[in-house]
Amino acid sequence: MQVHHVKTKGRFSHKVQPNKNQHTVKGITPEQREKLQELGLDGLTSIQQTKINKNFALFTMSKYNPTKQSFKLPDGNYMKISPIDFHRVYGLPMGKKEVTLKKLSLEEAIDYALQVLLELEPPASNGRVKLLNVEHDVSNAHTIELWIKLFWLLITGGLFSPFSNPTAELNMLEYLQPGKIKHFKEYNWCKFFFDYMNEGLK
Repeated sequence: MQVHHVKTKGRFSHKVQPNKNQHTVKGITPEQREKLQELGLDGLTSIQQTKINKNFALFTMSKYNPTKQSFKLPDGNYMKISPIDFHRVYGLPMGKKEVTLKKLSLEEAIDYALQVLLELEPPASNGRVKLLNVEHDVSNAHTIELWIKLFWLLITGGLFSPFSNPTAELNMLEYLQPGKIKHFKEYNWCKFFFDYMNEGLK
């Protein structure tokens, strides 16, 4: 699904169809649900899919100003949204620590790709994997460690990424590495993805 921002000619893309995200969420096992709760991601399991009119979606996005992070109202005033609103919808952790993702070296990109058993997309230095491969493999993951990494790539690349490239960024796995995963909930993921999506709309 793609919604075009009329004024800026930007584009807000969901590169995995919402119904497929719903299918993945509905099919999770008790063990997988427990892992999501441990990381503070269980809010993602309660998102309901709602069909809306395409013209209404286009109209709504035409009223959104990503620089002001606000919707323009009919009276000329602006209604500002924030990471708190993002939290109310998705329920992601809002810890006190800031999420900062570094650019992966080629060696790190290869290591992360091997962790999720996927091939790097060319050029390999981009540190990306095909989102369609992630979507396929998440249903067949044979360990909970592999599943959570694929699930996180699917959500971050397909739901929270406003860019049109149909890939997932492997640097999103940084906070699921040993030594960091136990601190996952201490980071403000709502602010990170709120800012990330706004940047993509500019």
